[in-house]
Order: sequence, then C-alpha cells, then structure tokens
Amino acid sequence: MVARRTNGGNGPAPRANRMSTLLVIDDEPVVRRVACQTLREAGYTCLEADSALAALEQLQSDRLRLDGLVVDIRLPDMSGLNLVRLARVHRPGTPVLFISGYAPPEATEPELQRLLQAFLAKPFTSDQLLGAVREYLPTPQSAKP
Repeated sequence: MVARRTNGGNGPAPRANRMSTLLVIDDEPVVRRVACQTLREAGYTCLEADSALAALEQLQSDRLRLDGLVVDIRLPDMSGLNLVRLARVHRPGTPVLFISGYAPPEATEPELQRLLQAFLAKPFTSDQLLGAVREYLPTPQSAKP
C-alpha cells in the first residue's frame, strides 16, 4: 500500500512537467488509486489500468501520448515483464518503473536486466514513489513556443 505523502512542512513538493503522462498498471485498486493521486498532486497526468490487457488497449492507441509506465511485475493476466515486451512493439523506448511486493525476478536477457534496475518494492511511500519516478521516468522537456 502507498502511504500518503507528507512534505514535513517544507512547502509544496516540486511539480513535474505538466506534459508528463504516466500509465500506472496495477491490479490492486488501492495501490493504483493512491499512486495516481500522488502523481497527479506532483503535476503528472496519470492514466490507470487494472490489467495487462487493459494497459495494452491504451498502449495501442495512436492518440495517447505517453511518457512512462509504472508496472506491477505480477498481474493476474500476464507478467509485467511480458506486458513491457509487448508494449515495446507499440511504444519502443518508453521508460518503465517496475513495482512489486515480491523480489524482482531473475532476468537472463541483458535488456531485461537493465529494465529491472528501475524497481520499487511495495509497500512504498508517496515520497519513495515520486523519487523513483523522477529517477527512472525522466520528464520530457517543455515544448518551446
């Protein structure tokens, strides 16, 4: 579960680039809802999917601009790793942050080893989520007028 974010009285949290759109894929409604609430409060646009198949439908949309994925490794209909493999067909190079209540799986493929370095263990706090998103899912530069 994600804990509510506290800022320790140090003023508002830094805001993300308003152009950043993330898709959070997790079958646990509370985790998904609180993660998206945290991301929205930090200035991200947050889309949600409760399964790999629902995420793939969104990923296949040509109209959807997407800057990163937050993916649970264990989804009921497909592993998060397989979802990312399929997502790369439609969205090559899209950054990914994996989340899980379990240890990350062992990966023998070099690309998967690299991808799994962007991992955040559950339970995590909102501050930990924002830190990992900022580290692993870089925001795009603002469009210049």
